[in-house]
Amino acid sequence: ITTTWILLQHGPRGFLTQRWKWFALRAVSVMFTAFCVVNALSRVPLADFYGIIFLSPMLLVLMSHFLLGENIGWHRIIAIITGFIGVLIIAGPQFNELSAGIIFTIVAAFFVSCNGIIIRKIRNEPVLPLYAFYPHLLNSIVYIPFIIGDFQFPATEDIGFFLIIPVFIITGFLCYSIAFSRVPETAIIAPFHYTQLVLGSILGYLLFGDVPTTATITGSAVIISAGLYLIWREHKAHKETI
Repeated sequence: ITTTWILLQHGPRGFLTQRWKWFALRAVSVMFTAFCVVNALSRVPLADFYGIIFLSPMLLVLMSHFLLGENIGWHRIIAIITGFIGVLIIAGPQFNELSAGIIFTIVAAFFVSCNGIIIRKIRNEPVLPLYAFYPHLLNSIVYIPFIIGDFQFPATEDIGFFLIIPVFIITGFLCYSIAFSRVPETAIIAPFHYTQLVLGSILGYLLFGDVPTTATITGSAVIISAGLYLIWREHKAHKETI
């Protein structure tokens, strides 16, 4: 889809970009994110997955300090520590049973944060579909060899899902990239991340019968509270700039 889009709108030169190093780094980040997300979702319920993946807004704050030179104060440190407490609440008694899935989810949250930092470095890319093209090109190069010798055609009832997935992924990639590359402050769009927690829990219940546990709800509430506090502080501190 993205290849056709680029060729029709920009021609072969549309695949070239001066920010190719950052696009390459983002492709690597997305490749590892995909690996961790697939392995996490095969081991933990959607609600638990979303509860932990929301460490990413707070990890972004920490990474922005070390990688972008942004100041980090005690308000941010408190929010980051509180977020990890929320993850420990979710992981709590089931940690031994689902340790691999939880670890995959935490690592996925790290790479999601890396993705946000990289997009901030890319800034405005005039050829919009490149945001989705390069990550999935690398995914194809890396992962297709693993299935060539052991490929099984998807079951008939799953074909519809495989056809729908690219549309959702490309739309999500482009919207995510536009938001992070063009917004004046990351804190402005960060609250929208938390709508995924509600949607993920609802879909997990409707599609798979996953009922959020008390630990999942409590831990998620702690993580969301820490994130919203951080967002409120950032907005208050930079209100004039925004």
